[in-house]
Amino acid sequence: MHRSPHRVEPGLYCIGRPGPDSPVVATANYTLSFDTVRHDLGGLDCWLLVLDTDGMNVACGAKTGSFGTDELITRVQKTRLQEVVRHRALILPQLGAQAVNAEEARRRTGFNVLSGPVRSADLSSYIARGSRATPEMRAVRFSLPDRLSISLTEMARSLLLFPVFAFGALIAAGLGPDGVSLDRAWVGVWPLFALGLGSICAGSLFVPAALPLIPFRAFWVKGWLAGAAVTASLLHGAGLARGMDSAYIIACWLFFPAASAALGLRFAGATPAGFAADARAEMRRAWPFFAAAALLAAAALTLARLIVRP
Repeated sequence: MHRSPHRVEPGLYCIGRPGPDSPVVATANYTLSFDTVRHDLGGLDCWLLVLDTDGMNVACGAKTGSFGTDELITRVQKTRLQEVVRHRALILPQLGAQAVNAEEARRRTGFNVLSGPVRSADLSSYIARGSRATPEMRAVRFSLPDRLSISLTEMARSLLLFPVFAFGALIAAGLGPDGVSLDRAWVGVWPLFALGLGSICAGSLFVPAALPLIPFRAFWVKGWLAGAAVTASLLHGAGLARGMDSAYIIACWLFFPAASAALGLRFAGATPAGFAADARAEMRRAWPFFAAAALLAAAALTLARLIVRP
């Protein structure tokens, strides 16, 4: 993904009027991370060491390795930080410090790595306490507002796919032994549109909003359960299944919950827990399921449109 518009130049920045005894705080070169930390450090005199994380935030950079030991050492050496400050302490965000080998960093740079608070809003209090964190500063929270802020972005991305789905739905609704009929498509496509929007809401909105309430750890399973609930509500609760034959209903059950599962899988790398390896392993397990669901849905749709309905 091209992330140049979302990154700042890595290096050493001044916050206020820092001197040789001012604290040094490290962050990622993702624009939002940089601006947030700079804002939260307002009123303090300190140094901001910006690592090159390829435009990713701290948590994602730690998971992919761009916010790690080698980059921290490289940035300290390139900025000649040992000549700028007299002390030898680097404050890293807690979600980034877990990806740094503190002993190797100390050995190669002379700086001790301190694990700062989870949230940059607590940095001022952390520094005022002599670089000591309270239990509240260590707590990793992923509250409903946090989850919804992510879900709205994913919802917008998912809706960009809807025109592609709409075209495929028109073809599916209009398919018959005589080919594709526009009249038949226009009449039959509206339930598919409703089910498609429902699956997008299930995977992109309901999964993150109800994350702690949906059972199982795997995000694609959470997405499938949310999609199945929405599909059942629309097909059978709202009566969209009326007039559909059994094979067509089976095709809907195969496709739409699986689509929600695929959308729910996007959140595997968006939470504070887990690492890139966890997300990759989940994807390896999930994609055979998606492929099987798509093939079976296509077979059921073919049966419904070309055989059951002569």
